[in-house]
Amino acid sequence: MDILTADNLVLTIAVCTDAINSLEPESESLGVAYLKRGVANRNLGNFDQSVIDLEQSLKILKQNASVMRMLAWTYREMDRTDEAEDLYTDALRIDDHWQARISRCVVRTDLQRFSDALSDCRIAAEKYAIADDAEGPNIDIAFFTAHALNGLGRYDEAYEAAVSEIKHADVNGRLYFQALTALWNGDRREEVPALLREGLQRYPDDPDIEYFMKQAGLR
Repeated sequence: MDILTADNLVLTIAVCTDAINSLEPESESLGVAYLKRGVANRNLGNFDQSVIDLEQSLKILKQNASVMRMLAWTYREMDRTDEAEDLYTDALRIDDHWQARISRCVVRTDLQRFSDALSDCRIAAEKYAIADDAEGPNIDIAFFTAHALNGLGRYDEAYEAAVSEIKHADVNGRLYFQALTALWNGDRREEVPALLREGLQRYPDDPDIEYFMKQAGLR
């Protein structure tokens, strides 16, 4: 996290705290202020305070799927994975949004329930394709779909899922990690060197690619 981002989050917390101290009890604006402060606290790593704020927001706003999703992700960050899954499920009953689907996919991947995770990822992809809030290729959906397929031992499918968006992955090499893992475990190891060179050229010293190389005995 850079200093500017941290400063902005601290400022958000201060502004929201002032609002919380002045707004009418149980008002919608108060619920929103708790929500924004809870998200800022989570992004700063203040997970206990984030839970307090987001639970208070949910108490005020009631059955708000967006708040549920934010709280569920905080639970996930705290390794309260079962609670995160349950809350995402509750949120999906209210609003079957692609973001909740991919987030529950992540949580179910954490739990190594790869079949359930894959189902959520597939539905997330379908919903994202027609969503008004979709913004270009979704690397998260591709990554966790490949992750679930690798977990299920469906290596050829995992490879295809990873490379489907690999040209768009401009932040890190995690799609290369899934694709390389699929090739290695799927007895297509002769294809690994070329893909590995490509990945290292685009993302030198990427920790995911480095981890693959270590696990495969290539480092």
